[in-house]
Amino acid sequence: MRKLLLVATAALSYAVPSAAAPPATYYFNLTGAATFNWALPASPTPTTSDVNNFQLTGVNVNGVSSSFLFFNDLSGGGFLLNRGLTSISTNSATLFTGPTSAPTFTLGSFPMTSGPDNYNLTISATGAVPEPASWAMLIAGFGLTGAAMRRRRSAVAAA
Repeated sequence: MRKLLLVATAALSYAVPSAAAPPATYYFNLTGAATFNWALPASPTPTTSDVNNFQLTGVNVNGVSSSFLFFNDLSGGGFLLNRGLTSISTNSATLFTGPTSAPTFTLGSFPMTSGPDNYNLTISATGAVPEPASWAMLIAGFGLTGAAMRRRRSAVAAA
């Protein structure tokens, strides 16, 4: 009976599909003459793009709706941040891979310059969080395994 219960639990774990994980969110922290923080999807959908850059609008930077223009290697890398009356243009390595129409940001720390000011941009990822279906299967599996182990064997009568 134990084997049957364990086999059924294993089969159930493969039979129940889990929902697709949402795209990862990357956190950006720009420090230097001023500090700015924002979050973006790992692979954002650009508002506009061309061969050398792509634009993202409506990004919340320290509570202010802002826009970014990210540049590839052909344009010197870095980005242009327009945040209300503040505008910062940086030079650095390219912060993304892939074409400008479908970019994926690169994790890491990047030194940047903006005129006389030096900045450091850190791009980090969120931690992975198990999906609710995975938690449910884990708890059910432990419960079924515990129930199978506690079950008493019935005495077999000799005939």
